[in-house]
Amino acid sequence: MISRIQVGKFYNPVAPYVRKRKFIVDWMCETGEHLQYQTEAIYHSIALLDAYFSMPNIERIQRKSFI
Repeated sequence: MISRIQVGKFYNPVAPYVRKRKFIVDWMCETGEHLQYQTEAIYHSIALLDAYFSMPNIERIQRKSFI
């Protein structure tokens, strides 16, 4: 599991996916609350989202998938 100290280093505010991040995170929170998930599970899923999009070469993959 990702420790709370490591979570902050994954989020890059200038990454290309940030425009859609707010929509995705809002949806994840609403869905998690509706399904009665624990708050920590939602936070970890957001951290995983940020970790995935911070992977090397992910920007190139994003451009191909959004075109």
